[in-house]
Amino acid sequence: MKARTKIRIRTIIVLVSVFAIGLGFILYSFTDNLMYFKTPTEVLEATTLKNQVRVGGMVVKGTVATSVQDNHVTFQITDYASVLAVSYSGILPDLFREGQGVVVVGRLSSNKIFEAETVLAKHDEKYVPREIEAMLKNQPKK
Repeated sequence: MKARTKIRIRTIIVLVSVFAIGLGFILYSFTDNLMYFKTPTEVLEATTLKNQVRVGGMVVKGTVATSVQDNHVTFQITDYASVLAVSYSGILPDLFREGQGVVVVGRLSSNKIFEAETVLAKHDEKYVPREIEAMLKNQPKK
């Protein structure tokens, strides 16, 4: 093998190694920032959930309990296979209702209650803001 070929091979090996190490650092930096979306069944079946997760499901009717004194709310969400108890302290979004879809962000406690830090209410695709709905009703028909 010629000396020139050996130099090219070494250069390629060094470049590939530097690229692999750089890619490894980039992927490692994402580990703390990645947040997975799971269903209540996946959360309840998981043995360890040390990072925050997003859990989506429907709010079970008749399970919302609110404490007015400390803005603490407990409710259950379901994916129609399992039911997950959720605890949240804070103000719920205006679209939060029983039977509606929600996404909660938080962690699962040791007693299998999901401690939510954020609650996002989902609305259906038929949603129209009240102002626009009133404006559409008042427009003359052509």
